[in-house]
Amino acid sequence: MKRWITILLTLAMALTLAACSGEEDKEGNENLPEEPPAQGGEDISQEEDSSREDERDRPLYVFAGGQLVGSWEDGAWISAVPLGEQENGAFVSAGDSETRDFTVAEILAQEGYYAYTQDSGETYLIQCELYTTSDGPGGFDWDLRDTAALLDDYAVFVPKQEWEQRTFALPTILEGEVAELLVPNYSFTFAFGGTLPDLTLSRPLEETPFYAREVGSDDPYWEMAETALRELGVEGDFCLTAAMTGQADEQVLVINSAYDEGGYLPEDTEQIFSLVLWVNSDGEVETVYQRVEPYTGDVTSMFRIFTQCVGDLNGDGTPEICLRDGRWEWGYYYVMARDQDGTWQRVLQANYGT
Repeated sequence: MKRWITILLTLAMALTLAACSGEEDKEGNENLPEEPPAQGGEDISQEEDSSREDERDRPLYVFAGGQLVGSWEDGAWISAVPLGEQENGAFVSAGDSETRDFTVAEILAQEGYYAYTQDSGETYLIQCELYTTSDGPGGFDWDLRDTAALLDDYAVFVPKQEWEQRTFALPTILEGEVAELLVPNYSFTFAFGGTLPDLTLSRPLEETPFYAREVGSDDPYWEMAETALRELGVEGDFCLTAAMTGQADEQVLVINSAYDEGGYLPEDTEQIFSLVLWVNSDGEVETVYQRVEPYTGDVTSMFRIFTQCVGDLNGDGTPEICLRDGRWEWGYYYVMARDQDGTWQRVLQANYGT
């Protein structure tokens, strides 16, 4: 009996000591194991935020149709070519964009390029294409044989005729003289990746951009286009496209003179016009681009505006509009951005054609 009493007393003392030890652990937390960090905890999110900030700090290089139109860096737009002046009744307000030279090396030294088009998708800029001289048809003023010589080590295709187009596959890291090669700023002579999709960027967008769709006379925006033309005193048949903006019930409308199946204006045309409008959710209209001219019958004086895409390129919450300004055998790419006072301005530009 005494033996059982001794055993029970021993067990009671052990339990008491264990309880006291547990209380000390709760109060002092001296002997508790460290809790594992929760999945997706603060440390991980901080790293992701830091990575995103680093990405936003890097220049954003912008291509339209394979042509470098410029960049967004240090909170400013940098255009590939000077923005020029208003011409022939065109309302293409030029913003405060700066201009600088871009090197082939900096353009290629990217992890990858993201291409957006009607079908979406991703691609990489691994090639450039170059017309070296103006000795062939057309007789235009350029000679890029010295430029081609710097790239010969990377040639994929060199044609027999010197004036024909050459293709080069360039590495992401270039050294020596070729690393300082400037991107030619006239796109007929030089293009990255051939004919790339509507928009190509050195980092992905948060949201896929929107593209224009054709609009018929039964669409509610058709009457709005008619009203806008009447206010300008413009008469004549027109074509209309519309693109969403990513903001609720807001649209970008592009209005052009109507062309025939051969791409020519009718002989009785009196005015030629292009108009780009931003329509907000209240139906209020802002003019993004406007050009109206008398038509004299000269087919080479034609012009049309096309929507490349609508998307927030610089991440400021307001979409930019990328336009292609098509002329007879030449034209421009524009990026239009809304200024702080609400005015739409041309902030990036590239030249293309002959």
